[in-house]
Amino acid sequence: MGRKTVSVASVLEMANFAMERSNLSQLEKRGIGHIIESILHESGNYNGFSFVNPDEPETKFYYPSKSINSEYVDCVVERSNQGGLR
Repeated sequence: MGRKTVSVASVLEMANFAMERSNLSQLEKRGIGHIIESILHESGNYNGFSFVNPDEPETKFYYPSKSINSEYVDCVVERSNQGGLR
């Protein structure tokens, strides 16, 4: 099987989209958070986060760094144009 490079912006958009979903448990969101934080730190793209809902401490929005912001916005627009599916 060949290797494929996946963009950090695309993975970040998927993680932020998943964090918005009400059908995921806090434990699942914690796992998503650990994975995306690792990816962002290791790639030099960590730019912080904010809590989406103070009653759900694992529901976070992770900010894209300046270097991936444009591509991140493109991913958000693409999902929106496809009715929330990608």
